[in-house]
Amino acid sequence: MTATLLEVPLYGFAAIVAATLLGGVLRGFTGGAGAVVVVMPVLSAFVGAREAVPVGVSLMLLTGFQLGRRALRDADLKETAALSIACILLIPAGAWLLFTVDEALMRRAVAVMAILFAAVLLSGWRHTGRRGPAMASVAGGLSGLISGAVGMGGPPMFLYVMSGPAPAHVQRGTIALSSSITPVVTLIAMAVAGAFVPRVFWLILLLAPVFVFGTWAGTRFFGRVDEALFRRLALGAMIVVSALVLFL
Repeated sequence: MTATLLEVPLYGFAAIVAATLLGGVLRGFTGGAGAVVVVMPVLSAFVGAREAVPVGVSLMLLTGFQLGRRALRDADLKETAALSIACILLIPAGAWLLFTVDEALMRRAVAVMAILFAAVLLSGWRHTGRRGPAMASVAGGLSGLISGAVGMGGPPMFLYVMSGPAPAHVQRGTIALSSSITPVVTLIAMAVAGAFVPRVFWLILLLAPVFVFGTWAGTRFFGRVDEALFRRLALGAMIVVSALVLFL
């Protein structure tokens, strides 16, 4: 019944739920990076990028409340501010692209971006150049543009923050706090563009408990399992899925 209501085949709905659960676990485990990289390609394959983006961003915002208190305590607030302000300023430009470019092309763009970001995250590459407010603003601005366009703006922020000298808990807090602030602006841009059609609300309602549970489980796993191995398995699986999405 649910799959029929959403005009999605049953296997498609099962794939969306599985990707949402895995994305939630990754969200809780890492503080944000990689979560929508897991969810967005599958969502966009079955409902289109213009509906997938507000759904994915809404899930990130909901779980921001779960992670927010600890993130506020641990984060580097100056770096968070530089990342978030620049991100917010460029989100509307990305949203304009989402609703201007052909939707089939945007769906494939989601898959390509997911593959690229997952590959970079898997490679272990880190920014080794200059740091400071200017570079943080560049990373944040790029994240905003990508977030508005395909709903996956986290990796540029993640790569910049993780390349710094701060302790792991501070990096995780900065990532979690930044990725909890910017979805608000993305959703406002989506609402202005008319993205919140009935199916988007149904998807958010059905997937939110799955993503919240996954995020809770991910926070429990943090510090108890090998983070590098878990991330490699999750992102490696997503590269395969995203490659398949390109040909759907």
